[in-house]
Amino acid sequence: MRTLIIMAAFLSSIGRLFGGDDKPAYELAEIYTDMRQQVLELDAEKIGELKDKPIWAVLMETGYPEAAVTLVAVADGAASLYFSR
Repeated sequence: MRTLIIMAAFLSSIGRLFGGDDKPAYELAEIYTDMRQQVLELDAEKIGELKDKPIWAVLMETGYPEAAVTLVAVADGAASLYFSR
């Protein structure tokens, strides 16, 4: 879990480094931030199928001028695509 959060923070920093740190022209929807936070706080102990897997989930984010998009794939077979607007 800690590795996932560290990677997310690192990739976010790289994005700001190359893309500037301008705030987006849009506001994030509450459901988007809630769903994204659930993945970032994923606990393998609560999902039995994940206990023995070295990687629990993959999260990829892409920022556009009009919205942010988050793609999530979880080791239990779940996949989701979140839009910030």
